[in-house]
Amino acid sequence: MRAFLELIRPGNTATALADVLAGFAVAGLIDPGALPFLLVATACLYAGGITLNDVFDRHLDARERPERAIPSGRVRASRAGAIGASLVTAGIVAAGMVSREAGSVAVAIAVSVLLYDAWGKHRMFVGPVNMGLCRGLNLLLGMTAAPGVVAEHWPLALISLTYIAAVTALSRGEVSGGKRPVAVVSFGLLIVVLAALSERRRCKACAQREGRKRGCEP
Repeated sequence: MRAFLELIRPGNTATALADVLAGFAVAGLIDPGALPFLLVATACLYAGGITLNDVFDRHLDARERPERAIPSGRVRASRAGAIGASLVTAGIVAAGMVSREAGSVAVAIAVSVLLYDAWGKHRMFVGPVNMGLCRGLNLLLGMTAAPGVVAEHWPLALISLTYIAAVTALSRGEVSGGKRPVAVVSFGLLIVVLAALSERRRCKACAQREGRKRGCEP
């Protein structure tokens, strides 16, 4: 059980739950019955993805992190792969219980996660963007709680994508030292995110003022 928990890293799953909760708030909190399924879906997708990541990294971990569950021999790679695949499948099924749109977004998340685990993380610029895509899609997953919300508010996912891509790129240099071009690009992306959030806040304030002028709820 301890080795299993080390594989799925339950403490990190809270970050995925936060994405879905944010998306659910964008959707207007109008279908509380959908929320448990979406939370289960994102938790399973995250846990399955991170487990499969350890499967792909098992040879590297054997040299650099031999204490981990797979290289230490406490969990066989084949079993870890089966656990990861089962969790990802469970996440897609849970999302599909909400709607076809939610199921489709969950499939997109699964594909993005597998792409990152197997290939994207080894690429300097593709890796951070790939990680940002996973997070942006996770935000959209929360929006699927209400019909039509994704089509209207999908640009919000670009803010999440950009922010996570910038932070991921910066974090790669924490131990061995980063490269200046990467740091410059990441800093620029963070500025873009702040500008986008400020603009959205300004537009919301304008809408509220306009609503008050018309004597209706904004």
